[in-house]
Amino acid sequence: MRTRCAHNDRSKRDIILAIILVLRGLCRQCLCLIPKFILTVPPKRRLLFLLVSTVINFAIFAANHLHSGKGLTIHSSNLSRDGSLENAVPSTEELTVLATEHPIVEANLIQLVVAHCHDNLSWLDRFDSCNGIEIHIYSKCNDDERIPTFVKVADCVTIYSGIENCGREEYAFFKHVVDNYDKLPPMVAFLQGSSITENPHIVHDVMSYLPGTRFKDLSRHIRSAWHFQANANSTDQNGIQERTSPIVYEQKTWVTSWRSMFLASRTELHTLSKALYIEHNELFCSNKCTASNCNIEVWFAPLFKCTPVLFKGTDCETRTFIAAPAGVDEDLVKDANFHFKAKRALPKMKSVTTQITCGNRTLFYMESKANGVLMCVDGSKLDWEEELRIMYKEDVQSLNLSGLEWGAITLNPAD
Repeated sequence: MRTRCAHNDRSKRDIILAIILVLRGLCRQCLCLIPKFILTVPPKRRLLFLLVSTVINFAIFAANHLHSGKGLTIHSSNLSRDGSLENAVPSTEELTVLATEHPIVEANLIQLVVAHCHDNLSWLDRFDSCNGIEIHIYSKCNDDERIPTFVKVADCVTIYSGIENCGREEYAFFKHVVDNYDKLPPMVAFLQGSSITENPHIVHDVMSYLPGTRFKDLSRHIRSAWHFQANANSTDQNGIQERTSPIVYEQKTWVTSWRSMFLASRTELHTLSKALYIEHNELFCSNKCTASNCNIEVWFAPLFKCTPVLFKGTDCETRTFIAAPAGVDEDLVKDANFHFKAKRALPKMKSVTTQITCGNRTLFYMESKANGVLMCVDGSKLDWEEELRIMYKEDVQSLNLSGLEWGAITLNPAD
């Protein structure tokens, strides 16, 4: 492993945040004492006490304002469980404050896990800065020399060389989870080295997500999948699928994400044991499956409990609304070669999102190979339409398609 540069120095921000938290606590203590004494002082002095109370209330409001992220951007450097400021992460309560203040929660600290094999990674500089992100590049094909010298994100890139080239990108994904299981950040994005040509909106999709998100597809390629047969000499692939999600395994087909790119919360990643991630990687390296990655591409959503077949029951409510990610021509081009070769029509943009809420969990999905949606969040709110519209609008405003290399793809192929 080699690190190009050390991570950003957050010490000044840590000190400021600690002072804010202490002052806020002191102010609250003072405010609690005022009612006990205000009636014991002469009436002429009560006005003075009321003024003091107003000032303290204002101080608490200001501290909350800064702490919520409006006046001070809070990333991973908050007080840790042991009281230290070193390597700390936001608590659930703090993330809730951010979610309340902002309908769309920008990533506080998110790791980008990038599986690299002969890919052009220059697109990672489209993140503009290291603000709130860490980039972990797993080089699987002994071609580190093809990894560019980054400009905007150089300070937060770590490169892992000589990674065993088992399966496809999934092996690198699960290796990262295994090696960092007890120190994962609030969110982790798992990406292919060629993510930008699979989804030209990838930068926005990684950095913007709904409050309480547990799983989010990052490919925008959502459609039905079906069971693939395991190698005739082994039932390992089907066996591990049956154990991890027996309800989905019983289905002939299920709606899922394709292209092996997704965002998952630390909470969701921890629903699976470290041993299970290791078991998957051992299977990828065993050559017992018909496909090199054991077809796990279509199993990530079921693995992390985000597919419509799991959202059924008497406590579930379903609604649809007109809101969908904006589409551009490049969303059609990305799969053009496949469709032309198969003499199929190009994908169509869709516009209707379906929401299913069951208890305290909500799923959103829209089947489309071009602008599909599949994500699961904690929360029983029945009307998320406005939040989704804000997120999709921001995407259109931030989209940058300049300089993309699409390879030998054409929208007007010869007959």
